[in-house]
Amino acid sequence: MNILDYYKRNFPLRSSDDVVYVNDNNAASLDTIGLNSDFKNSIKLISADFNTFSIPDSASDGFDVTLALHACGSLSDLVLQRAFSFTKTKIIIVPCCYSKCRAERGSDFLAAAANDNDNEDKNRFDLARICQLCERNDDADTSSKAMAIINELRVRLCRTNSGADWEWEVRMFDREISPKNYVLVGKRLTNRK
Repeated sequence: MNILDYYKRNFPLRSSDDVVYVNDNNAASLDTIGLNSDFKNSIKLISADFNTFSIPDSASDGFDVTLALHACGSLSDLVLQRAFSFTKTKIIIVPCCYSKCRAERGSDFLAAAANDNDNEDKNRFDLARICQLCERNDDADTSSKAMAIINELRVRLCRTNSGADWEWEVRMFDREISPKNYVLVGKRLTNRK
């Protein structure tokens, strides 16, 4: 399922005025998105690295929803680090490829959460090893527990960095759909902004 299919399925009350921006660093991936009549006038495809991504002039007041599917490795962290500053209502991230976390792509955000433990935990916490355990296809229980640790760390740091305007939680969907079945959800509280 591509991001437009996900959008259509999960946001059925969308209007004809909605504009969907799809950003992918790989321009060839954007070519695989089949545009149909639902989106032909309302989709903007952007090929840019999210490290340097900036809000287009046509969306200068921000995005209603930021959705990151298959946010590979540190891309999850980078989106979490930046998206709450330009998202009006909700952030939804489905992380994957946990072992690909690299500091130059945002995992310093995740490392900060890991180091925000008491001194006893700091001496025992091996973030790289836990990220590797997330990829254990031969041991679903260990993989799921490791993903839970990483995603709870991510949400903990989001709670600290986004302030009281945001509520964060970790959700899961059926593992039969994908073994990378964790979803990070941030919701801006309606009485705040």
